Amino acid sequence: MEVSAKDRDILRRLATEYAAIAALPQQRENKELWKASNDLRPVRPVVYIYQVCWIEMDYENELTCLCEDEFARKIEANLRENIYRWKHMPVDMVVEDVLYCPMAVSASPVLPVKGDRLQEFEGGVTSTHFEQQITCEEDIKKIQIPVVTHDADKSAAWLDYYQKAVGDIIPVKQRGPSGFRLSIWDRVVEWTGVQEVLLDLVLRPDYVHQIVQRTFDAYNSVVDQYLELGIVGDYNNDLCTSDGALGYTDQLPAGAKEPLKNLWGGAADQIFGEVSPEMHKEFALDYNKKWHERFGLNYYGCCEPLHNKVEVIRENIPNLRKISASPWADIPSMAEQCGDELVVSIKPNPAILAEDTFSLERARNYLTERIAPAKDCAVEIVLKDITTVRNEPQRLWQWAEMALDVAKNAAK
Repeated sequence: MEVSAKDRDILRRLATEYAAIAALPQQRENKELWKASNDLRPVRPVVYIYQVCWIEMDYENELTCLCEDEFARKIEANLRENIYRWKHMPVDMVVEDVLYCPMAVSASPVLPVKGDRLQEFEGGVTSTHFEQQITCEEDIKKIQIPVVTHDADKSAAWLDYYQKAVGDIIPVKQRGPSGFRLSIWDRVVEWTGVQEVLLDLVLRPDYVHQIVQRTFDAYNSVVDQYLELGIVGDYNNDLCTSDGALGYTDQLPAGAKEPLKNLWGGAADQIFGEVSPEMHKEFALDYNKKWHERFGLNYYGCCEPLHNKVEVIRENIPNLRKISASPWADIPSMAEQCGDELVVSIKPNPAILAEDTFSLERARNYLTERIAPAKDCAVEIVLKDITTVRNEPQRLWQWAEMALDVAKNAAK
């Protein structure tokens, strides 16, 4: 893989700007803020933004890629997005003083989702009708154990490409798989149908257990194969902790004999939002427990409200450190139950960015009210699932500035 002169010039210009940002003292300060929060000795709420609708965020061509080579464009897009975030909506992000190069790792599918696209919207968003593929015990055999492969030659070529392009400007490090999130039920409902499988929790519990066990075995096997290939990455860096925010901590034992003990694990069972705690335990947490035992620290939850399940989650997820407080969660209840023993990962409702007219004052009042009941807890504010800003990127910039101000005013 050769870097053209044109692409190299573009990447080097961006890498130089990126490296200058990474060298700022603010990066070390932000990293310490995250460590304090994740280690349950918070200074103030920390703020992070991800899952941005990048298709709507371009401003004065700041996100427009100019490289010609497809691989170069991926590097360019990553650099541009990070520079953009730091310039316009940094909150408490951390720009590492290293550029990470991926490994050429792939896995065969567990069971591809089938369905017909119903409608396509602006930005490539589609609505889809899912086709039921699992309706009886015989169908469960369709769920396959993936085969993981690592193309070492391609990984070496990718790393060489990074080094040739920008390696003398900023250190380059190759990073293997590092994000370990188990979402059994996100997958199961795509194969069975939501209403159908939730009814089966009562009508055919043994059948549901067979589906969940086989799905768990499939995804757990992927991690086993990563370990066998020796390609597990490191998670004490700028990666998100599952659906939470950054995972910097002094409490993961670097150099442990078990590589996964150096990492954060995560899981979520979003479709169980209205399932009883007893069923939640039986059909989700009893499987997740085996997953979470493998990791040094764990995050649980996503968009489902969990205020009625904090106790059962704590009892069944080892090494639990963060729990999601979605827009539908009862924050006072969660804060009381979590106390100073868990990070409360508060997710503001991103819909406030999608209204006809954006009200920064209303956004401030909403956020202030959401975090106030958790003033005695370690709190992270995580804005995610941003589907649209109505093609006004300034809405998100304003929200970021406001959220950081609210967090600083809430300092302990």
